[in-house]
Amino acid sequence: MKLLDTKSVKVGKLEFYVRLTNRAVIGYETLTGRNFWVDFGGDELNNEKLTQLFYTTAKAGARQKGITFEYTYEEFLDITDDYPEAAAFFYQAIKDPDEEGEVEKKKK
Repeated sequence: MKLLDTKSVKVGKLEFYVRLTNRAVIGYETLTGRNFWVDFGGDELNNEKLTQLFYTTAKAGARQKGITFEYTYEEFLDITDDYPEAAAFFYQAIKDPDEEGEVEKKKK
C-alpha cells in the first residue's frame, strides 16, 4: 500500500476521491478501534477492512479536493451495498499508482 496522490473511484453515478493520509489512517483506527498497520501490514485483507478504509480515505480525499463529504459510514454502506466489487476497485486504485477505479451496477 502506498501513500499517493488523490485517486478517483466511481461507484455507480457517484465519484469518490480517495487519498491515503494520516487523517485517513486515524479515521480508520477511530472507526474500527483497530490498529491500521496491524490490519494492513499482512495478507489478511477482507471486504470489511477495505470498505472501512475506502470510507476514511474518501473523507480525506474529499477534504483535499475541497468537497464536502456528507456521508456517515452507514450512508456510505448504503451507497456501496449495490456494488459488491467496489472494495476491490478501491484496493486496486490505492495499490497501483497509475490506476483509477470504476464500478457500475450490473443489470439483473
